[in-house]
Amino acid sequence: MITLRPRLFALLAAVLTLCVGCGEKLHNAPPRGEYMRILRSAEANYEQEDFLHAVGRIAAWLREKAPKVAAMLQPGLSDAQIDATLKQAGFNYELPSDIRTLYRWHNGMPRGSDVPFVGSFRLISLEEALEIATGDTLAKGFGLPAGSLPLLAAPEVYYYARCETRARKAVPLMLRIRGEPIAKMRHVSLTALFLTWGESQGAGGVAIDPDTGVQTKTNDHQWANIQARHSPELMH
Repeated sequence: MITLRPRLFALLAAVLTLCVGCGEKLHNAPPRGEYMRILRSAEANYEQEDFLHAVGRIAAWLREKAPKVAAMLQPGLSDAQIDATLKQAGFNYELPSDIRTLYRWHNGMPRGSDVPFVGSFRLISLEEALEIATGDTLAKGFGLPAGSLPLLAAPEVYYYARCETRARKAVPLMLRIRGEPIAKMRHVSLTALFLTWGESQGAGGVAIDPDTGVQTKTNDHQWANIQARHSPELMH
């Protein structure tokens, strides 16, 4: 019987840790250590009240500036409806609390509407998100790992979250652009993204086309300061 000495065991553990990091690279993700650091921050700072305030502020701004766009938000789902939809899709991962709260608030926007919720990004319904997540679009077209759930979509771009088999309060929000070698973290969490957009809209730093709903930043310096306030962990 072979007995592993403590130093040899430590070496094997280090190799296994490196292999986990390599796996993250194969999935076009940021380094695991960086991802875990942002994950801890996202969970520590998540408050449901902040999330609902952020999305409510954006919706109110849309109702004022582009009521046709605001009207595209679909009714929210109950927890029972969310669970049944996840089960039917065969999605064997737990939704973080912030994403579950999102779908209780509103179940995204209709497929094919091409109407943005923030910027040029449409808020995807849970059914559409699961169809994309459990099909080949993300895995083959964007090289994302299992458990990735798209939340916001623009042409050739997704904001997505990585769900786990355990429930988290919040997870980092990832940005994946087709053709780029690695996913990016632009906002600590979904809450941080919505807080940034809502505050920028309220401060007059965003213009909107009332017909198409496409939003453009009009003050990059202001935007950068607001983003840094809500995602300081990503400002290097």
